[in-house]
Amino acid sequence: MNRKVTIANRVLLGLLIAAAASSVGAFDLGDIEIHGFVSSTGTKTTDNNVFTLNSVDGSLDWFEAGINFNIEPVEGLRIGMQLYSRTLGEQGNSNVVIDWATGDYRLRDWIGFRIGKNKLTYGLYNTTRDADMTRPNILLPQGMYSENLRDLVNAYLGGEIYGSIPLGSNSDLEYQVFYGTQDLDDAFIVQRFMEKGAAAGANFLPFPLQEVTYNTDSIKADMDYIFGGALRWNTPLDGLLFGVTYQQSEATFSSRTVYHGWMEQGPALVPISFATTADTDYDQKNSYALSGEYRRNRLTVAAEYWETSTMTTNVLGGLPFPTPPMAPITQDSLSYYGQVAYRLAKWLELSGYYSVYYPDKHDKDGDRYAMSGLPASQAWSKDLTISARFDITRYWLFKIEGHFVDGTASVEPLDNPQGVTDDYTMVLGRFTFFF
Repeated sequence: MNRKVTIANRVLLGLLIAAAASSVGAFDLGDIEIHGFVSSTGTKTTDNNVFTLNSVDGSLDWFEAGINFNIEPVEGLRIGMQLYSRTLGEQGNSNVVIDWATGDYRLRDWIGFRIGKNKLTYGLYNTTRDADMTRPNILLPQGMYSENLRDLVNAYLGGEIYGSIPLGSNSDLEYQVFYGTQDLDDAFIVQRFMEKGAAAGANFLPFPLQEVTYNTDSIKADMDYIFGGALRWNTPLDGLLFGVTYQQSEATFSSRTVYHGWMEQGPALVPISFATTADTDYDQKNSYALSGEYRRNRLTVAAEYWETSTMTTNVLGGLPFPTPPMAPITQDSLSYYGQVAYRLAKWLELSGYYSVYYPDKHDKDGDRYAMSGLPASQAWSKDLTISARFDITRYWLFKIEGHFVDGTASVEPLDNPQGVTDDYTMVLGRFTFFF
């Protein structure tokens, strides 16, 4: 992994420091409002490496920084963007990217328009997942807000219509409808998806090879479309809201994998190499989340339920014989969690949640995984999490968090060649500076 901080990243950090040194709170440069953050996280697991980190030995390879700019040149029109940098194990490599860049025109309370690279509304917290200061915990429940899937659920390129409709009795209904696409070529999860396919293919080669190795390259990804919407009801009871979000998408992936190995030819071993191609159509038929949150004084209670249905069709090429069409693979996943947080003092907030995730809701016991030669524990992840947030100053905070996990559905076998352990504990600590 490239650990070198790029020049652009140094500029980003310099801007953060300059903004912090020049202001108290938000930094105003004329009519431009600037906010930013820097977070550094340590991760330790008793077993199972997570998030492409070497977490079993303890890792500090999780760093995030962002700086955003907003301006309102005329009443109702707001233009903004955020530069963002992340290193998370093998992900990000400290590259600075445009995280989002949006033109937002609010014509009336009941209708507005956004265009650009917009944050993707998903559940209660996806649009604020980078803003560590807005929540008590370090990790959002991973069944819904996976760190490994951030590239897919962070933002989209397109437009949306949104607004707020008053319902009387101090309640209103917020709505949002969006359509667009995504740039996936540099998404880590796409690379990992194709590498997993290549690893699986090494177990089903058309002839016996010894000491098989492989490398995957020429990875391409295209998002055909993504669309969806959201509704949020702010109820007459102060602090209580309910929401639903929905989306569909379709994408295509392709890659080339070269396999190397040795084949027995009489008493000798001869080297064999051949290349295969893989073309994948990924159809997210529907994905929806049901959400509820209640905030009153120092107490916050939240719960969400999420389901998604996908169909994957693969076409293989390059094999030394014709291959019959492969049947599409359908998968229905679900996740849910409940969370309670309470602020004991201005400087201390405690929270806990229990999260459940099933990659295949029809195989909660792992029977199909076991039949495929995989650990049955890959069929579920049940995570009891306890967190403490310490607000050290107005601009600095520290969090410490423990996860007690049953199941390995959120653990990647490629990061654990030694095998996975069904139960494990994870401890995280994070410092965040923000303004």
